[in-house]
Amino acid sequence: MYMLAIISMLSGFLISFLGGLPLGNLNVTAVRITLAEGVGKARQFSVGVVLVEMLYMFFCMQGVAMAHQYAAAFMILRWFMVFLLLIMAVGCFITLPGKGRAETNDHRPKNSGKTKIAAGFALGLALSAINILQIPYWTGWITIAMQNSWVGKDYTAWLFILAAGWGTFACLTIFIMVGKKLSAWLTKNKKALDLAFGMIFLAVALTQLYLIIKSL
Repeated sequence: MYMLAIISMLSGFLISFLGGLPLGNLNVTAVRITLAEGVGKARQFSVGVVLVEMLYMFFCMQGVAMAHQYAAAFMILRWFMVFLLLIMAVGCFITLPGKGRAETNDHRPKNSGKTKIAAGFALGLALSAINILQIPYWTGWITIAMQNSWVGKDYTAWLFILAAGWGTFACLTIFIMVGKKLSAWLTKNKKALDLAFGMIFLAVALTQLYLIIKSL
């Protein structure tokens, strides 16, 4: 029981934390708020982002849990996750020939529109709310988590959501504390990071494809 709880928390934290490392709209905005209005406002922004993300995750968790009761629906979700992972891998690989630019290339799909720096908490809520493409992102990862028994239909679902929220907050906190240096390092090493993330996504996609075919 304790081992399952640890696995649920660790998987939720890592999926969220690693997904937020590549430069994207949310972490770049957190850095800008830090420089313009201070660490306090940036942390308020992070709290707003996390609250909405966890709300989206809750609804995704409910949807996947319902689909899990029906073999056909859950199989569709498993195929969808393979497709999404392949798209993410291809997205990483096609950026490799380009020059290292400060692109907003967060591996969690996001809204890329420009925005003014407003009140920290309210802005965090707003930017996270319009980032509706995180729904398929979390639907896919929750499908994998349930498929591999990282998450059940009990308290482990809540642990997964809470840990993912902490993962996002921890990632944004790193950007807030060392934003300029971290952003410069990520930009400088963008090609290597894209290659690494692309290989990870491809490996997970192929693993899931193998498990699906094996279960048929």
